[in-house]
Amino acid sequence: METHPVPISIDGTRVRSGLLMQFEIERYDVPLETFGGRALDASDKAFRDFMAALRSGDVAGVAAWRPAQSRDQAAGLVQAFREGFGRLEGVTIVGRVRVPDGAMYVWQWKSPMKGLVRRAFTVTGSSSRPLHVEVVFSGRPLETLLLDVLQHEATDPARYGATDARPRYRRAFGSSAAAGPALLFDGAPLSGRRLLPDEGVAELARASGDLGEALDASRAAYEALRASDLERYPDFFTAKSRDKLRAWMKGLSPAELQSYRVTLTRPRQVLFALDAHPVTLVFYTSGDERQLRYDYLVKEGGATKLTNVSFEGFLDDVLRQPDLWPADVDAFRKQILDVTNSK
Repeated sequence: METHPVPISIDGTRVRSGLLMQFEIERYDVPLETFGGRALDASDKAFRDFMAALRSGDVAGVAAWRPAQSRDQAAGLVQAFREGFGRLEGVTIVGRVRVPDGAMYVWQWKSPMKGLVRRAFTVTGSSSRPLHVEVVFSGRPLETLLLDVLQHEATDPARYGATDARPRYRRAFGSSAAAGPALLFDGAPLSGRRLLPDEGVAELARASGDLGEALDASRAAYEALRASDLERYPDFFTAKSRDKLRAWMKGLSPAELQSYRVTLTRPRQVLFALDAHPVTLVFYTSGDERQLRYDYLVKEGGATKLTNVSFEGFLDDVLRQPDLWPADVDAFRKQILDVTNSK
């Protein structure tokens, strides 16, 4: 098992975070030609043969490993990789990562313009379904996030190399939780306490340290919005997000702006503040909903601000997929809080 920091996209720029990805990887670090000459299992052979077909421009060979696609789609894939990676010369096989439905093979190529570029294919299949090869892209969000972690390891190993840190909370993926990938993090459970002060609210959501600063910053922003202080409200956001928010608000009609204000200042019950220093994710419910929502905050230059207005990253693709991340309060308690407390 290895554990690496997860880069989180903040206003479109990756930030090294305290959120960690743990995964089982068999390291190879050998040229593609050498990889093909070693002892291989069925999954290894599928990857080897797919790479060979892609490298030689064998459309039929590529299509054979991707039965859900047409021959024209296979030809498009070959063309896309030719345009991006030439004839895949100088490819190094980094390793094989265990993922919930198979094995993800990570390979790298040195781009004249971008330096080391890592990409991946996942070999999946079962006793009832023949092996086939999937391209790792945003439609496979867990593997895309894993690949992004390993890409940053390649380009900035001093900051994104393996770590011995062991945060308290763990969100495992796949049926074999002990061996599959997992997100590791610290944080503060807040039991659904209110973010904003209201009549009859005895205790607000509070925490210590950076998490407390994040909650206070979030509270101040939404109190300004609730008071219809629309000039000051965007100032609680990072610069790029502030500018996007201001531009978007200017395009709203008075009725639309009022609806936005009322919606965002409904009673918020905070379930959990996730510590991914310098980033904080605040998970909450709104009104009578049970569905979990979340805000990003980031600490910059001593100040903590809301962020990521109209910006998304690979982590969001994971957080918004219910089979990867709990979508409601009950699921979050069962899959994360109860699992941690039972240890």
